[in-house]
Amino acid sequence: MSPHRENKVVAIAAGGTGGHLFPGIALAQALKRRGVDSHFILGTPRGEDRWLDEYGFEYTRISSTPLFRNLSIRTVNSSVKNIIAVKESLAVIHKLKPDIAVGMGAYTSGPFLISCYLSSVPFVLFEQNLIPGLTNKMLAPLSLHTFVTFEGTKLRANSIHVVGNLIRDDVKPKAKSKALKKLGLKGGRPVLVVIGGSQGAATINRTLIDAFNTGWGKDYSFVIQTGIKDYEYVSSIFREKGIEGICRDFFDDMGAVYGAGDLYIGRSGGGIFEALLANLPLVLIPYPFATGDHQRANAEYLEKKGSAVVIDENDLNAEVFMRTVDALTNDKDRMRKMAENSKGLAKHDASDVAAGIILEEMGVK
Repeated sequence: MSPHRENKVVAIAAGGTGGHLFPGIALAQALKRRGVDSHFILGTPRGEDRWLDEYGFEYTRISSTPLFRNLSIRTVNSSVKNIIAVKESLAVIHKLKPDIAVGMGAYTSGPFLISCYLSSVPFVLFEQNLIPGLTNKMLAPLSLHTFVTFEGTKLRANSIHVVGNLIRDDVKPKAKSKALKKLGLKGGRPVLVVIGGSQGAATINRTLIDAFNTGWGKDYSFVIQTGIKDYEYVSSIFREKGIEGICRDFFDDMGAVYGAGDLYIGRSGGGIFEALLANLPLVLIPYPFATGDHQRANAEYLEKKGSAVVIDENDLNAEVFMRTVDALTNDKDRMRKMAENSKGLAKHDASDVAAGIILEEMGVK
């Protein structure tokens, strides 16, 4: 720690996926509004630098990689890299001298926060999912504060705050008319927002194409995020079938995407909270191989709260997809009730609340 330095610095260990990085950016934005700088700690490259460069935040990489729980050469290699990452983190801490550190739950958090503990740098944790990840389970007893999205998240921690998920300033939904204009959509039809997560979702993309190949989709406008791998294929079918809407590998203006939507269709990782902020009904298809099956837990929680319909990936095909979407969009009362339930779950001030608690620990008023 550096009590004599004029500028306070918060180190944020994030990355891996958008579900971990984007809440970190949201926190950094809230801290910046209060005059405090943030420096990101990333693991092995996964394209996160693009976003940090765009938002203007500095970052340092360490050699951390995901930990694998089976006994294999890959497990040994990842363990060695994470040991190296601890040594690298100690050097980063010595140079950066952060006043406090933040772990967003990604694999990068482990080595860096262990190094913070060894260096007497206090830290806090964020858990975006209902079922906490291994890193947060291990480190929560050592953290000053643990911030969670769901009331039902169970962690052995000193101080738990239910704040909701942190949303970037520019992702907060635009007004419907402005959003439609921004995306070049005419309006007049239900707008389906199909998001496969920051990395895309091949299964959802294939199901959508199968549905288009039956002639379905002409009653809707679509806003589709395919991810990089499937973009050329999906967009070619999209154009060939004359589907109304917009198809991109990734959208920069997610505030317009959610603001234009009437129904969200996608995975149940971090993006669902952005959709909740837009008061959207949700059709969720949990990624079945997520660690600890946390996406299924997230989805089932929202289904019980009345804001989502869940489709198991094993049951997913074009017929089930079309039937589910059509049944919802044809039932205006149900759509309205689901939207109201989403509105009730949305936390608009999560970033500022969390930033305020962190700044209080730092002695910043």
